[in-house]
Amino acid sequence: MSHSSYIKETALEAKENAQRIAFAPVVFQSALSLRNLGILQIIEDNRNSGISLNNISSRLNLPIYGVRVLLESGLNIGLVTESEDNYHLTKPAILFYTMNLHV
Repeated sequence: MSHSSYIKETALEAKENAQRIAFAPVVFQSALSLRNLGILQIIEDNRNSGISLNNISSRLNLPIYGVRVLLESGLNIGLVTESEDNYHLTKPAILFYTMNLHV
């Protein structure tokens, strides 16, 4: 990135870029938790109709609050979508879910 492109960047764009860098570890850990706790898997298993927060929580025997926090994170980072109270995976989520990460 050249010096002139920094000048063209608005203050809001600079703030968004700085926040993206600062929150990267949190975003990654949220995504990893969604995967490791089986949330992405259960959403994928119900890909045709989607699955509700309550059903995810009860089927995985996880606290509803924790599942809600992770799903909200997933919405914000673009891993899941919500339609009529049911969650669905996005294409990036499917790619992340299938990656062989040993973390």
